[in-house]
Formats: sequence, structure tokens, C-alpha cells
Amino acid sequence: MKILAVSPVPDYATRDVWEGHCAGLEALGAEVIRMDYGRIWSLFSAFREFAEVTAAAEPGTIDHFLMAGDRIVMSALVNEVDLVYAVAPMHISATTFKVLRSVGLKTAAYFTECPYDDDWVLQFAELVDVPFVCDRASLGRFREHNPRAAYVGHAYDPARHQPNGNGRQKSADVVFVGTSFPSRVAFLEQVDWEGIDLHLHGLMQIGRSRLRPYVQKNETMQNADAIKLYQQARIGLQLHRRDTFLPLEAMKGRRHGRGLVGAKPLAGLEAYSIGPRCYELAACGVFQVSDDSRPELEEVFGDTVPAYSTPETLGLLLRRYLDEPDERERLGALQREAVAPHTFQARMKTVLEAVS
Repeated sequence: MKILAVSPVPDYATRDVWEGHCAGLEALGAEVIRMDYGRIWSLFSAFREFAEVTAAAEPGTIDHFLMAGDRIVMSALVNEVDLVYAVAPMHISATTFKVLRSVGLKTAAYFTECPYDDDWVLQFAELVDVPFVCDRASLGRFREHNPRAAYVGHAYDPARHQPNGNGRQKSADVVFVGTSFPSRVAFLEQVDWEGIDLHLHGLMQIGRSRLRPYVQKNETMQNADAIKLYQQARIGLQLHRRDTFLPLEAMKGRRHGRGLVGAKPLAGLEAYSIGPRCYELAACGVFQVSDDSRPELEEVFGDTVPAYSTPETLGLLLRRYLDEPDERERLGALQREAVAPHTFQARMKTVLEAVS
């Protein structure tokens, strides 16, 4: 099968998912044409901005989403692909999917922001032949719009996510790599960090939060760099988000508590599946603790991942396992054993079966 794999626009996080999916598809024998859609979309976005600034075009008259999407259609036709597969297609126009369907091209999309943004991404469920969700909690709603919807969980790449083999000593007590969503910041601010060497990495817009001394760098992070940080941690911290983004027109200058501008806690969030960090930490041989908000945690790891529900419980767990290195090592090994089957290649078997 020849597949045009369309990347997300961001060059971090969701792009890691896309790269993993591409590698998994190739390992299963598919011919994958990788389209760096982020560069294409950014080019047309810059063109729109230039035309508006120079008054060559009236604001709102250039649809750079549609112009970028035309390149997907052309590439699919020129390369005579069997499938157009888009990961995190938030920057692809709905019209592009309609055009792909009108010319007889099979399409599939993997939605990485389930269940946080289901209300607006559901519009795409009917436009692709097979929509894939990353959280089982979203599957029912998607199947109401498209009965072929399927669940494909997050995963890890055994070629990249491996234990530290250089014998270096651990350099941090606790490492968290992620984004400063308001719910996360509010939770972590309540933990007693006295005596714990906490390292926060990623997009950390936290203002004057008491967490500020623990922020190492406030910038997006490539997965290769995150892996190195995992490998140098005594404990890897997983804290799932409970936030969504405001509509684009309402985002400017809006902050809901401390944390990422434009994001707000999502009341009544129902989520089931664990995030990519759970798989990556375990594959890197890092002992992890996780919040207990996702039932899938126990399905994958059994009782090997200590779980917490309150800031007080998290503080107690961290102190306990920092004082018990042998138990950390034992549980970390069991976590790595439990995660072994959950590779990108295994996940892509589900994708290929669903689109065949």
C-alpha cells in the first residue's frame, strides 16, 4: 500500500506521533510518502500575512488553509497513492477532505487531541473514510458520525525509547516534560516540593507561580531531547491534562489561572486512555508515577505504576520512592516489561486493517 502521510503543523509533540506512525507503517511494508505539511502551511500563512500587510489583499480574502490543502490533493494524485493519512489534521481545511473524496481517494485521520477537542473535530469524522481516536472515551461519539471509527492508542518506538546505557548517574529526582495547562499548574503548586529536586521542561508559561524555580527551560521540546531527560531522572512524573483551548478568536490575552494562555480547565472531562509519556517513560526504563484519572493505566501496567489523586498523595509517593531505589528499579523493570507490546508497529496493524 502506498500512503501519503501528512504531518501536523507543530514540529513537536504531535509530530512525534506522526513520525512514529510513519515508521510503524514502513515496518509493516507500506510505502510511505512523508509530507512535511507544517512547512507548506507556514509558507502559505506567511504569504497571506504579507499580502494583507502590503495591502495586496483585503484581510480575510486569502484562505491559506485551503491553499496549503491543495498541495495534499496534488501530491496524492501525482503519486497515485492508495491512502491519504493525516495525523493531527487541525490545520487542514474540511474542503480539502471533501475534494479528496470527490476524486476517489481514500482518507484516514488520527485525532491526537481526543477527548479535549471532540466538540469541533467531530466535523471531520464524516469527511474521512476512517477516523482514528487516541482515547477510548471519544470512540462512541465518533462512531455516531462514522461507524468505521476506531481506537488506536499511543505508543513508543523501541529504536528510540530505550534505557540509559551509558551508566551515568541520575541527575534529577523528578522530571516532568509537558505543557503548562492551567489544571496541571494548579495541581503541582499544591505539592510540597521541599527537598525534592523537581525539573520542569517544555512549554512552561506559569507567570509568577511558585513552580518557577523548578522550570529548566520554557520552550517546546523535541522527543530526542525528552528521552535524554527521562533517562537521567530517578522518577518520571505523568500528569494528564484536563484542559481544552478556547476558540481562536477568544484566545488572545485570555488566561484562566496560571498556565498556558488560551487554555482552560474542561469541566466534566471524561477521559479513559493514557498519554504518550506513560509509554515513553516505561520504554526508557524510567520508574514513573501517574495520576489515577485514566482507567487504561491499570489495563496496561497492572499495579506496577503507583498512582495518585491528590497533591498530598503525590508528595508522599515521591518521597517514599526516592528513599527506596531498589523498589524503584524493580517497579521500573516491570513497567518496561508491561509496555513492551505497545509499539508503533503494533498500533499500525490496526490502522492498516481498518483502511483495507
